[in-house]
Amino acid sequence: MKLSQKQSHLEEPAKSPSWLDTKLATKAFNPYEAKLHGKVLVEAGAGSGKTYSLITLFLRLLLEKKCKSTEIIVVTYTNAAAAEIRSRLLHSMLELRRLLEFWPNLKVFRKASFSENKPSLAKYLHSFIEKKLTTKAVTETNEALSFAKLKQDTLETINKAETSLPQAYIQTFHGFTNKLLGHLAFEAQRSFTKRSLNASENKRLLGKTVKEYLQKTFVCQQDLET
Repeated sequence: MKLSQKQSHLEEPAKSPSWLDTKLATKAFNPYEAKLHGKVLVEAGAGSGKTYSLITLFLRLLLEKKCKSTEIIVVTYTNAAAAEIRSRLLHSMLELRRLLEFWPNLKVFRKASFSENKPSLAKYLHSFIEKKLTTKAVTETNEALSFAKLKQDTLETINKAETSLPQAYIQTFHGFTNKLLGHLAFEAQRSFTKRSLNASENKRLLGKTVKEYLQKTFVCQQDLET
């Protein structure tokens, strides 16, 4: 059967967005090596490590880019998911602090060993400090002092991030937009007293909207038939 030009065009697969590199689609995502700028699309199923990757990127932004907790926006679909992200972030910050305390000096730090093929928070932190040291150290004495200073600076960064974590933008989509509109109430011409609907209110509003839509649709069709 011969297809017309128009039919052939309709059967062509949809093109990917210009900003999406399809070559990356089959590449395993490593949050410890991913770039911290530009657009990144990660497609993954349940239990594949999406939350772990998100938390790792959050921590890297804190340490590598010197971002504050309140300068990073994390949005998800449910309040339970947002609460889990906060809890796991706090746990990871405590783990970073524990690791730094486990390395009291440069000698102990240099003796640390890790699995070559398995990425981990400990391995990342060790690599992060080591890279900083290689750009500053000149003599053995200076290297030890640099390590002590880097350790202290990193601890301060983690402590500040942990303290400001309750104010961080880790919320659902509707929670974040509601908070944003609250900050920009005058610009958005929005009342300060408005809030997000709870589950019961949302269900009632949805039912009312569907009922009104069905009534309007069927009434219009009935008028056209008569």
